[in-house]
Amino acid sequence: MPLFSFYAVKGICRSHFLNPLARMASDDRSTSFLSEDGSQSEVEPDSRAKEQVNLVEVSCRLLDLPEMHPRLLWDTIILAAAGVLEDRFHDLPRRMVLDVRDLPGFGSDELSLRIDPGGIDGDRITRLRRTYEPTRQVELAAIAIAGFGLHFAGHHEIRDVALRGSGADYLVGDDHYHLEIAGRTRRADFEIACQQKRERLTNHVGSAFLICVVEFETPAGRLEFSG
Repeated sequence: MPLFSFYAVKGICRSHFLNPLARMASDDRSTSFLSEDGSQSEVEPDSRAKEQVNLVEVSCRLLDLPEMHPRLLWDTIILAAAGVLEDRFHDLPRRMVLDVRDLPGFGSDELSLRIDPGGIDGDRITRLRRTYEPTRQVELAAIAIAGFGLHFAGHHEIRDVALRGSGADYLVGDDHYHLEIAGRTRRADFEIACQQKRERLTNHVGSAFLICVVEFETPAGRLEFSG
C-alpha cells in the first residue's frame, strides 16, 4: 500500500479558515524581540497572508516516519507526537496545516497533513507522559511534523544530527542542509520564534538552511528554506 494519498486543490485563496497563521499575520503592527546579540529586531507582518496558494493534502501515519527517514530512531518521537496530537484533537485523523516556503523540489504551498495515529499503544503514550515534561513532548512532536513536511514537500530525508555549535538540530539530504526545529504550545510567539530561528542559522550557517516551527495551539506550522 502507498504511504500516503495525495491531491492538490488549485487556486485557493489563503484564508483565515485554511491557514490559521493568517490570523496572526493580518495585524499590520510589527513585533519587537531581542536578537542573539542583544539588539532589538522587528518582526514584520507576513506579506504572504493575502497571496494565492495551492492547498496540498496528504494522508499519513505516524508509524510511517521510520520509512520516510530510516536513519533516525523514531520510537520516542512517534509516542510524543501521538500524545501531543491527542491532547489537542478530538477527531480523527489529526489535521495539521504547514505553510511551506521555497523548498527545493516543491516550492511554496500549504501542506495539509491528515495524520493517522493508529497502531500506537496507549499505555506507552501514558508512560512517555510520565517520563518527559510537556515542553519536551512538544519539541519531540515538532520533529515528527517536520519529518512529514520534509518528506511530502520534495522527498527530503533527515540524515544525521547536526554538529555541535552549528545552531541547527539535523542535516537534511545529500546537500546536508542544516535544519532547526522548534515546537511551541502557544501561537502568540510564533512569528518571533520563526525570525529568531532564521537569524540564528543565518549567523551560524549563512545560507542554504531550513527551519520548521510548529505551534500546537491552532495547530499550524511553517517549513521554510533559505537559499
